[in-house]
Amino acid sequence: MPEEPAPQKAALAFAPGDGKFTATHWSVVLKAGQTGQPGAAQALEKLWGAYWYPGYAWIRSKGCGAGDAQDLTQDFFASLLHRQSLASVSQVGIRPVTL
Repeated sequence: MPEEPAPQKAALAFAPGDGKFTATHWSVVLKAGQTGQPGAAQALEKLWGAYWYPGYAWIRSKGCGAGDAQDLTQDFFASLLHRQSLASVSQVGIRPVTL
């Protein structure tokens, strides 16, 4: 089995619990948008794990209660999936982030 190329650094996400940003790799974002392809579900799960808590925390910081923040966070991810937004993601015009 051929080895996958090293992921490229790109978008930032919080590491749950510590409030610090960690790098998310574009290869994961692009793979998550390839619905039905091998590895797409695992990539989506990685993105969910990386971004769910930061989204929830941001919504809470705007004054929403825990239940409403959970619902809004879930709605955001459901909308991404429903609209297949990740399928249209491209690296074109994106500047790499160096940490």
